[in-house]
Order: sequence, then structure tokens, then C-alpha cells
Amino acid sequence: MFLGNKTSFANEVKTYQDWKQLSAQYLEINDSLHYFYLNKALLSIDANNPNYLLTALSTAKAAARVSLLDTAERLLNHIQDDLYNSNDSVSLSQYYYTRSEISQKRGQLIKAENEISRAIDFALPNATLELARAYNTYAAILFRKGKQEESLNTLFKVEKVYARDSSIIVEYANSNNNIGNIYQEIGNYQKALTYHYKACKINRILNKNTNLLISYNNIAVSHIMLKNNDSALYYLDLIIKDPNNFSTSHINSKAYLNIGIIYLEKKQFDKAILNLNQSKEICLKNNDKVGSIIALFNLGECYIQNGELSKGEEVLNQALKLTREIGVNRYYSEVYTLLVRLSVKKNDYKSALKYQQAYSRYKDSLYDKVEVKVLENLEVKYNQERQIFRDSLERVRENNIIALAQEKRIQQLESEQK
Repeated sequence: MFLGNKTSFANEVKTYQDWKQLSAQYLEINDSLHYFYLNKALLSIDANNPNYLLTALSTAKAAARVSLLDTAERLLNHIQDDLYNSNDSVSLSQYYYTRSEISQKRGQLIKAENEISRAIDFALPNATLELARAYNTYAAILFRKGKQEESLNTLFKVEKVYARDSSIIVEYANSNNNIGNIYQEIGNYQKALTYHYKACKINRILNKNTNLLISYNNIAVSHIMLKNNDSALYYLDLIIKDPNNFSTSHINSKAYLNIGIIYLEKKQFDKAILNLNQSKEICLKNNDKVGSIIALFNLGECYIQNGELSKGEEVLNQALKLTREIGVNRYYSEVYTLLVRLSVKKNDYKSALKYQQAYSRYKDSLYDKVEVKVLENLEVKYNQERQIFRDSLERVRENNIIALAQEKRIQQLESEQK
């Protein structure tokens, strides 16, 4: 029994330095605890303390990272005047960087772009870490706006900063990862692998475990698209079996999803269903609705191909329910496509027609203004979410072709029923 020797943790930790040291221990390991202890440090000092300004700025950054956007914004508003009066260009660059992160998470891309431009201006020419970080963020914003060439050119600027200052190697690794993501997006998977391998090597040397696992997933995605399934499984297995990786982490949900997709392609339905269910459960625990939807419509595909139509209908209706909650048209399109196929297999042409008509309403409105607004509000690690979605995109396109071919047949049957 250890209860008699147990001392209250709250009584052990009281000073500003204690809280700061604890927050530092969780930096890049556990964002929630990093913010929690940093906020404790901030609350332990008053506004006249010389450490207050920079601690408040760090706390705002940490709050934004865990999506406490109102808290982050209040802190920034509180210290804004003092920061300007300090004439500290590095802190001002960090201030606008955090402002931009908040705006991105709120889907305000134009505002975010203006703010990150200010961060770059304050970082130039010598605040190399802030400059590299701002370039990476600016490139991500451009990428989300469909400006792939401009995004690439911005990321290549990080390489030039790294040539001047090798201490920014973490941001250099991030830029290589982001360059690889862009080449994935445009379908150049071999080139994507070149940059993802480079990021992987740096992250391994630096012992940046979270970033390393992200690199593994990115490498696996390119191998999936190149039909190198054994290589993809090797890297995904490294994620699942990593001893420092939480079993319910976001990266694990993607790994299980991608493994499930590989086994689906191999027609090994039992293994596919097992892994896709693992992905779905992790996403539901983390309230990741987008990840849950993607896992569910891949499960639906599994059940349809395996002839388990009632189970397929059940999971696709779950996906439809979640899609209605987040309101993203492209997911309506995929779910309805699968529901059309399922209904035709059941010879339920009335339902098939209903789903086909619903599909038609959504397929041409993927990029309307409302859709763009909703998509921009779905932060959830944008690049990674695109990679997950891409894993099943090729098959969805094939499904769409099948569904369109079926449309004529359904209309024919409807005419015959009249």
C-alpha cells in the first residue's frame, strides 16, 4: 500500500519555476498538459512580473494548439499593447503567428494569410526560427487555398533559411514533410517519398517521435498509392507498435485506417473490418467526426463487397448521420454513392433512386461558398486528413462511375413501374 506515503501533487508544486519546468516536460509530447502547466505558471505571477509578458504569449500559443481559441485570443488581446511597446520583433512575430493559427482554426483564411504575412515581416531577416515557422504556416494556408505552386515556392524558402542557420532543423524537417504532402496531392508519389524520407531521417536523428510517426504515415500513403502494399504495411506497423505512441492517438487512427484500406484492396475482409473498426473507435473517442466518417464508409465498402448488406447499410447510415452533423458535401457524395450500390444489390430500386437523386444534388456543389466555409472550419490536422481521404479517393471515383452508369438503369426501372 502506497497511500500512506502519497503526498498531494498540488502541495508539491507551487512556484512559477516549478510550473514552467513541468510545462516544458510536456512540450511536443502532450499538448493538453503543456497548456495546463503553462497556464498554472501564468496564474502564479502578477502582470508586473518581468516574466509575465512572454509567459502569457507562450500560454496563448499553447491554448491555440489545443483549440482553446477564445482563451488564446483573450490573452493576446490582453498583452497586445505591451508587446508593441516592447519593440521586440521576435515576440511580435510569435504574436502574429498565434493570431494566424487561431484564424486558420476558425476557417478565416484571408485573415490568417494577412496575419502570417505580418509574422514574416517581423521575423525578417534574422529571427530564423520564427521565419521558418511562419513560412511553413504560410505555405499551408496557400496549399489550402489551392495555390500549390506558391506553397512549394514558400516551402523552398525554409531550405534557404536552414542554409543560414542549421539550428532550425525541426522546421526544415517540417518543410520537407509539407513538400512531400504537396507532391502527394498532385500525384507525384515518387517525389513525395523523396521528401518524406528526408523528413523521416531528420526526425529520427532528433528523436522527434510524434513527427517521426507522421513521417511514417506519409511514407505509407505514397506506397499505398503506388500499390507497394508490403512497404506501406511495414511503416504502418511501426506506428502501431511504437512504445511511446498512445493507443488512442490521432496518428494511430490513420494507421489503422490505412491498414484496413490495404486489406480491403486485397479482399481480406476480416482483417480490413478489424482495422477499420479500430480506426473508427479511436476517432469516436477523440470526437474526430471526419475520421469516423471515412472509417465508416470504408467499412460500408467492405460489407458491400463481402455481401453483408445489412451491416453495410447500418454503418453507412451512421456515416450519413455524422455527415449531417458536420455538413460537408463531399462526404454526402461518397456515402450516397455507396448507398446507391448497396440498394441496387438488394434490388431495392426505389431506395436506389432516392439515394441517386440525393447524390446528384451534392456532387456538383462540392466547392460552393458554404462548403468552403465548412471545410475551412474542419482543422483536425488538415494535411493528414487529406491523406486519409486520398487513400479511398481512387475507389470512390470508381464507385461514382458505377453509380452514374446505374442511374440510367434506375430511371428505366422507374419508368417501367409507372
